[in-house]
Parts: sequence; structure tokens; C-alpha cells
Amino acid sequence: MTLEERVHALEARLDILQLEAVYARTWDTADAPGWAGVFTADGAFVLTGKDGAPDRRFEGHDALARFCVDVNRRYTGLHFMHTTEVHVDRSTAHGRMYFEFKYVVRADAASTSQGVESGYYDVEYACTPDGWRMRERVEHGVLSHIATFLDL
Repeated sequence: MTLEERVHALEARLDILQLEAVYARTWDTADAPGWAGVFTADGAFVLTGKDGAPDRRFEGHDALARFCVDVNRRYTGLHFMHTTEVHVDRSTAHGRMYFEFKYVVRADAASTSQGVESGYYDVEYACTPDGWRMRERVEHGVLSHIATFLDL
């Protein structure tokens, strides 16, 4: 690779790492428009089922924002993101991000549930006029644990 190509790849990786941080912050603070904004206009977030096949797909900024609002009505949590593996090819990139999501469930006043979801995201990125965005993010859950405590 030329020096120019190497600098482009390094800058892209840094921008994508920043995008991943914005993804986590906007979800964890229930900033639905901000979270939807980390995706391209036609971007999609995909949840896989127990068999690993796509189960639910939310596509486009409006659907993504509604999904964020709906989930954050019931769950409050924090993403703990791990180092991203990113491969840049000029104006596109793909990567894998491992994560843990620790959360509290808002159910009723008599009990509190806490949970942890662990897994990884496979992500397709695109360089847009507004910077790097996610074209498609597929969540693969690996471990899930929830515990309920009675409030006395």
C-alpha cells in the first residue's frame, strides 16, 4: 500500500472507532435520533434468533429510532464494547465488534431484574458525505443471563 492508502485506512479505522463509541453512548442514553443517525439513511439493525438466522430487521432512520425508543422504555443499560476488528476498502469497511450489555428491566415496583447480554456485531460500514456510517449491523447473541430480585 502507498503511504496515502495507509493514512486513509488509519483515519477510517479511527473514525469507525469513534462511530462505535457514539453508537454505544446514544443507545445507552436513549438518544433515538442520534442512534439512528449512526446508520446510513437506508441502514439496518438486525437481530438474530437462537439458530443464528436473522430474526428481526429494523431498516431506515424512522424504524431504527422507533426501535430505540421502544426498547429503552423497558430497559436501561450500558454497552461495554471491546476492540473492533475492522477491514477498510476505500469507501466501505466491515468489522466485528464484541460487546457486553448490562441492563436493568423496568417491570413493576415489586421487583428488579438485572441482566447481561454478551455477543458480537458484524458490521458493514460506508463512508458517506457526513462521515462513516453503518450500512448494516447484525447482532449475534452468545450469552444471556437475567436475575430478578424482590424489593422488600
